[in-house]
Amino acid sequence: DDDDSRSLGSAANYEHLVDPDRARQRRLQADDRLHGAFNDFVDRLGHIDFAVQRARLGAARATPPIGKSGGLGGEGLRGDPNEKAGIKTREEYVKEEAAKRERERRAQEAALEKDPTYRRQQEALREEERAKKDREAFARDAEERTKRLEKKRGQLAVVAGVPAPALGGSRSS
Repeated sequence: DDDDSRSLGSAANYEHLVDPDRARQRRLQADDRLHGAFNDFVDRLGHIDFAVQRARLGAARATPPIGKSGGLGGEGLRGDPNEKAGIKTREEYVKEEAAKRERERRAQEAALEKDPTYRRQQEALREEERAKKDREAFARDAEERTKRLEKKRGQLAVVAGVPAPALGGSRSS
């Protein structure tokens, strides 16, 4: 159709005089393209009664109860209102970075733990640390034991009426 009008040149302007039915059809097609056949859609809806829809639009909306978060029903607001749209304080940034570094350190250690020589070295270091802690614990226990013993000797000396230094350290109980 369009090729015919181009080949005719200025004669296409007078198409409505030469072939009125074809011109009418082309105008309808152009109108449908322009308006998207809206008139046809409205014509198809002509017999439908929209009274129920009008009534629903006219009625007021039921407001849902206010939820804990202060939003309507808890649905309106999502997230933490104190979050400030992604802006972090220095303390929050430091915490997140520390957690991130810790995760990276653990990932590196997990990768190194696959190496048998590294694993043996780490086990040896852990064993040394455990032995050192045990020695410190034994030393603390011995010191506490001597303090308790001295306290008992002092109490016994007071009861017996003898001064505590005179009892000496040769006695064992």
